[in-house]
Amino acid sequence: MDPDPEAALPRAEEAIHRFPALFRAYWLAAMRAKLGLADEHAGDAALIESLLEWMHRVGADYTNTFRNLADPSMIEEPATVNPAFEDPAFRSWHQRWKKRLHQQSEGFEEAVLRMRAASPAVIPRNHRVEEALAAAVGFGDLGPAQRLLDVLADPYDTRHDNSDYRQPPSADQSVYQTFCGT
Repeated sequence: MDPDPEAALPRAEEAIHRFPALFRAYWLAAMRAKLGLADEHAGDAALIESLLEWMHRVGADYTNTFRNLADPSMIEEPATVNPAFEDPAFRSWHQRWKKRLHQQSEGFEEAVLRMRAASPAVIPRNHRVEEALAAAVGFGDLGPAQRLLDVLADPYDTRHDNSDYRQPPSADQSVYQTFCGT
């Protein structure tokens, strides 16, 4: 920033103070893409935050929820995509989301493409990584690792939309949480 510590300190403080607004702007842009929103509207942050609150309340999987929203049948009948979408709070949110989508000039097909580009179908979930590592280390079997790598080579591919690799761990699978929360 500056070789003189006295001059560097105010510049560093200024950069630090700008960070929250910059982070919020980039976060909103990323979340708008995950919801298929092509432009900015004043109520977008509230729409996004209410979905995240619903997801937290019902324990919905983050990755799968956003990928499910990119299913073309979501616009009309969300429960056919995921039974959790029958929840009245989600239904209310869904109506607000549909209304917001209709406020932009492009159609739902374009929104689906934007959502799919912003929301992977598969991620390297801990239980799948552990499964691959256990097979490789314990039995010299690299098959699970290779299958995982093959799927992760193109995590946005629509062929993965019904993949077993989308599934969160079951209750009987030993899972720990990492810094990234997978």
